[in-house]
Amino acid sequence: MLRLLQIAFFFACLFTSLPSQAKNFTSAELTYSWVADSTFTFTLNLFSPCDTVHILPPTANICYFNSCNSTAGSFQVALQPSGGPSTSSIPNKYVYSGDFTIPSQCDSWTFHATVEMLQSINLAGTSSRYIEATLNNADAPAFSSPVFLNYPKTSTCLSQSTYIIVGAHDPDNDSIVLERIPHLTSAGGIFTFCGNTTSSIPYASPYSFTSPGIVVHPIGMLVMSPTSIDSGYQSYAVRVNKYRRSDGKKLGSVMRDAQIRLRPCPKDSVVSLGFLPSTFTGISYNGPVANAYANSPVSLCVYGSVPPGTNHHLKLSSNAGNVLSGTTFTTTSVNQDSIVGCLTFTPSISDTGDYALAFTLKDSVLIISDCFSHHVVVMKNIAHLLRINHPTSINNLHGTNPVGFYPNPASTSISINASSPVFTTILSMEGKTLIRATMDKSIDISGLSSGVYLVQIRDEGGTLLKSEKLIKVAW
Repeated sequence: MLRLLQIAFFFACLFTSLPSQAKNFTSAELTYSWVADSTFTFTLNLFSPCDTVHILPPTANICYFNSCNSTAGSFQVALQPSGGPSTSSIPNKYVYSGDFTIPSQCDSWTFHATVEMLQSINLAGTSSRYIEATLNNADAPAFSSPVFLNYPKTSTCLSQSTYIIVGAHDPDNDSIVLERIPHLTSAGGIFTFCGNTTSSIPYASPYSFTSPGIVVHPIGMLVMSPTSIDSGYQSYAVRVNKYRRSDGKKLGSVMRDAQIRLRPCPKDSVVSLGFLPSTFTGISYNGPVANAYANSPVSLCVYGSVPPGTNHHLKLSSNAGNVLSGTTFTTTSVNQDSIVGCLTFTPSISDTGDYALAFTLKDSVLIISDCFSHHVVVMKNIAHLLRINHPTSINNLHGTNPVGFYPNPASTSISINASSPVFTTILSMEGKTLIRATMDKSIDISGLSSGVYLVQIRDEGGTLLKSEKLIKVAW
């Protein structure tokens, strides 16, 4: 009898000492980076509320399959020392990472994981969320996936619009397109086993995919407008698709499934936050895109204010330091009701690509109970798409007119920029000609469905001058 009690006590201690699978993550994302040959580093980022600390297992499972030869399996990634509790109101971040050599070439590899998350009021049933990353190593054997430069936004106020800056960036300077997608679930989990069959998670009444209103903006952010009835944790999922810039070939995708806490906030006066174009240096415009150039200094300022007499203490911040290295953002209080913030930096060759720069005006006086002693109220957000170009195109800053088109993305028409007669063709990504224009400066694209197309501009002799992907959106 004593022996049986000793054995029972041993197993009780063993199982209670094992870390359990955490069930209150608020966001998850899976990305990869090329190492050499067919080896890639896969990274699983998990986020939890800033007041919750997990003791996690040392490894997690990443599952995979393809549609070329039905290869399937799994591998383990290790918990990294950098993951763990945060020291501010940003969420806690836990990082699992490891190398995996892909056994064969295929244009449709899928790597996935299933993560337990907090229950959301806009979703019904399971809290298990399926996330995935796709990879095409048949057409491009050596490339890395897009990455999320910004932490997922943790909370916002009811009855006011807020910007969720996804911060997607492609390290290879290929084209990326952001889309919002339905939530998926699958059997298994990152600490248990693989489940390769997915299903959609239904929405809880009265919610749907379009309610509460979340609008995807093509520069890489979501605009959310929650109402007074939407209090609680609500979920959204986004996918970032990667296309080769030269020919529009899809190379892969990554996704983020995240939750944001919506809650009542004290009503406040109307605030103002905007850019000061007179302060811009090193920037030129092609439609809605601000162009800067590697190795050339860039500076811009924003101005925020509230009505006089409201006794506010304003704070301006920017995500620039998270998405670009070597940036300096300084703020100057004009008075207690207004503030100016200026961003300066010199981009390098490695910074070429598209970035969504965001600026946030906060009030440090209004207090809301949150993870720590206080939580500042986000009053206003603005964002701008900045495209950093290679320095070989720096003549764009000095008055020349390179061949091109704008805006991009576009909804109804595009304008052709050329100093001599050109012929423009718009093709599907499968190569089918959809629109031909002869020396037209403006081309109507309203008849095209939302999606990705290829624009080719040729001179009168048929020489290709420009070939670039066009993103058609329905604004």
